[in-house]
Amino acid sequence: NIEPDGFRLVTLGDGNVWYAQRPAKKWKSDMHWISPADEQGHEDFLKLLRENGFLGVLNVIGNELGIDALVAYQLTFIVVSHCEQGFIHHDTHNTGDRTYNVIIPLETVEDSPPELIIQGTDEPVFTQGRLNYEENIGILLGDFAEHATSECDYRDEPGAMRLAATIYITDVNEDNVEAVTKNTLTQIFPTKDVDWLWAQRGRHWINAEYRSDADVHFAGDLGRDHLFSATDDDGCNGWKEEDPSFCETNLGRRKACPVMCDLYLDGDFFESSFSTDPWL
Repeated sequence: NIEPDGFRLVTLGDGNVWYAQRPAKKWKSDMHWISPADEQGHEDFLKLLRENGFLGVLNVIGNELGIDALVAYQLTFIVVSHCEQGFIHHDTHNTGDRTYNVIIPLETVEDSPPELIIQGTDEPVFTQGRLNYEENIGILLGDFAEHATSECDYRDEPGAMRLAATIYITDVNEDNVEAVTKNTLTQIFPTKDVDWLWAQRGRHWINAEYRSDADVHFAGDLGRDHLFSATDDDGCNGWKEEDPSFCETNLGRRKACPVMCDLYLDGDFFESSFSTDPWL
């Protein structure tokens, strides 16, 4: 069990490292966030999304919203079995309405009360609506979309939980790349690295009107720019001498030392593993 505001790094049998985090007490729940702890796990998560049709979802979103390009860039599972009171918050802000959290329900409890609270902007009332998760129906939350996990208590039902994947997608451009990096990257990976996010731009979907090389939408995976390179903080060597295990115990130093802590894949992985042929 993870205490509020605590975390644990878990290595699974396939070698991937996952970051399990429990938010602070103000969330008044046993919610946990579980996300890849490095780029290898991130890429494996993306591979599963591609294999299960998520590129088609991006094609619909891009067309409906009339945006230029999309990349799925922050990937998390959320799970909860008990929530006393929903904590109203928003996931993205000030990105030029170009960033969205796609919530994909994976497991719900039969006859559960509504799982998600959506709060309006009608000051001073702030009307709240509640909805149930439905199978094969995602929820799209954009800039300043106030919401919360709704109250629940499944603890008397062994194994009962509310489980969803949350996939952050963005149309990153020169005007918003710093804001998207600063305002939306909240997990252990990706770190708040503007260059890494810029190396992902247009990775998964490109509008035909925005392409110079073809007249059809691109839906596939270009990989990240293989020329991206990370650098470590000047203090990393000293921290390693103080605590050889700091990459597993100190999140701030882990993020500051991405090379020493092996957070990123070698650029050759991206240069050789991805195709530029459009899927749609």
